[in-house]
Amino acid sequence: MSITFRHFVFGFVVLLGFTSNLFGDTLAARTVAKSAIVEVPEGMKLVRDNTGQRWLLPTEMETPPERKLVVRYFSAKVTPHEIRRIGSHVVLSGPLSALDTIVSTSALDQKSLMRRLPRAMSDLMALEKGANLHAKNSRDLQALGVFEPAQFVTFKIPYIPIPAEEFEFSAISHYAHAETKDLVSFTENGQKFYRFFIHPNHVDAYQDLVNKYGIVYHYDAISSSSPRSLVVMDPDHEQFVYWIKPSLHRKIDGSVRINIDTKARRAILMSEAIHEIPTETLDGYGLRFMLEPAVFQPKGKIASTIHREVAPELMSNDPNIRWIPAFILQNTGEDAVPGLNLLDMIKVSGDTPEHFVREKIVRPLLRAYVSMGLLEGLPGELHTQNFYYQLVRVANGWSPTGEIMLKDNDGFRYDTELAMRRGRPLGFFAKFNRPFYWGKFSSTLGLGSEGVPFLGSWYYKLIRNVNGFETLSAYMMRALQKIDTTGAWDNSRTQLMFDDIAMEEAHRLTGIEILRSDYGFGFNQGLNRVLKIYRTQLSSRADTKDRLDPALQSILASEWIRLNSKERTSALRRALPKDAYYLLHVSQDQQYMIEARTPRTTLSNPDPTIGFAIVETATSIEGTQFRSMIAEHDMNPSKFYFKTTGLSCETLFSGVQ
Repeated sequence: MSITFRHFVFGFVVLLGFTSNLFGDTLAARTVAKSAIVEVPEGMKLVRDNTGQRWLLPTEMETPPERKLVVRYFSAKVTPHEIRRIGSHVVLSGPLSALDTIVSTSALDQKSLMRRLPRAMSDLMALEKGANLHAKNSRDLQALGVFEPAQFVTFKIPYIPIPAEEFEFSAISHYAHAETKDLVSFTENGQKFYRFFIHPNHVDAYQDLVNKYGIVYHYDAISSSSPRSLVVMDPDHEQFVYWIKPSLHRKIDGSVRINIDTKARRAILMSEAIHEIPTETLDGYGLRFMLEPAVFQPKGKIASTIHREVAPELMSNDPNIRWIPAFILQNTGEDAVPGLNLLDMIKVSGDTPEHFVREKIVRPLLRAYVSMGLLEGLPGELHTQNFYYQLVRVANGWSPTGEIMLKDNDGFRYDTELAMRRGRPLGFFAKFNRPFYWGKFSSTLGLGSEGVPFLGSWYYKLIRNVNGFETLSAYMMRALQKIDTTGAWDNSRTQLMFDDIAMEEAHRLTGIEILRSDYGFGFNQGLNRVLKIYRTQLSSRADTKDRLDPALQSILASEWIRLNSKERTSALRRALPKDAYYLLHVSQDQQYMIEARTPRTTLSNPDPTIGFAIVETATSIEGTQFRSMIAEHDMNPSKFYFKTTGLSCETLFSGVQ
């Protein structure tokens, strides 16, 4: 009886809790996903607060409740002492308290980094911090206290001097500037070290490394629009400015801001891919980049630090050129930055609001996005914190030039097929183990109904989607609703404007035209259809003479199997059939890639490409062996035999037509 009674009591409590949730807590205010479809219960409404967070509120509640603001600063337990010096840098036995790293709290202070930066960079940082509505309104960012982006605080960014062999992953690209290489590495007593920079408010995440190697507080830093994206200067050499992205071990806007391994490796891989695009080609796209040529991840840590090189344009003191972050284009009314807002720039231009927005704001971005995606295989995650517009001074104000600058290279994905077809070098890509995984080719981009990686996925989510709180289309719609009285700017009209321009740019680049009835509001097919047709066109131009060479087919089929076992193959667009055949591609830097194809195409899917495998570099044992086999085959193709099996190619491929 007692057991039954206890079960009854337990069941009653559970039922009581369920009933309470059903009729009470379900009507309590709560946050929901920022972009997913949300079912709104009866008696509630869906609203968005000024940070972009969506809430379900009881219908009688007018505004969302403010989230509790808790500021946490790292506090050192003991006072550190000097243990040695690296040149003029003092190595301490332990960390300083976060607040003790503050150098200046005002942009007007002589010690402030804002006063010491070149004019172009100082002007840009003033906008990233002072005109950043999200930074001003976000409770998560406000909870960072003096380290939040809206604060004009200069502080010391520490580094841990760690031997080079003690890193899980470290990379310094060959094209990195000399000052970047000098910043990140040094030699002491014949041993190579890397400076592993960390955030002063999160040194506790690396206490074991500090205990082992010490810590240095020498470089000055300020945050940009992101609290983990820091502009840094050596106070002893103020002619050099750096951009460092340490991990921030804190949840902000729904995710912990740690540079995990995939983010770190993609930063290097994508920067290498972008660097291989000829400068004159990027100029034709109206594009500049800030590349990220150095990354460091210590052993035993999941967090990395990424180094970005400051663009030469931002080191200028020219008063007639400036760069503005895209997110300030949402600022209208009392939030508008004088001369740098849409209304002022439109007045100066004498243009209509719609035409100005189309040609000066939207088209430059879509020209860059579509060009990089279609021609270079590098679609980017272009939310408005990741790109800048260039302005030139005109008679009565400022005017956009059509030039765009992009950053956050780890937000790109590498479509190696398009890069290969365009003749780009691939040797850097082959240096990575699991290169297609780090490049996120195919699978992570998502496969649409066309069976191809989405070019359109980020376009629809991050550029053209008016429901996003940090999308250019959302900003343009809100701004046009205020300044253009000639027509109603709703979701449909705004998004169709973006789609029209995207299709025009795609047609200009590829000659492929998509009917307006096949794209627009409610459709997600336009760019993906262009990509599918364009892939098929490029694939059909590939030389297929390799297919008729049984000996070569035997080599390539065997190599495909080996590379697949090493995770050096891309995701497949369809199953690999028994009658698949292979093409060998050699890039301009003599890197080998194998393409798998099907002989059975259809009208609905005419592209024969199945997937790709990339051979190791020529400096590796595997890469050397494969190249030797190809060289021997080229010298005597009809009598080539596998050295490992002794079987002739005719025996292995006797049934292949």
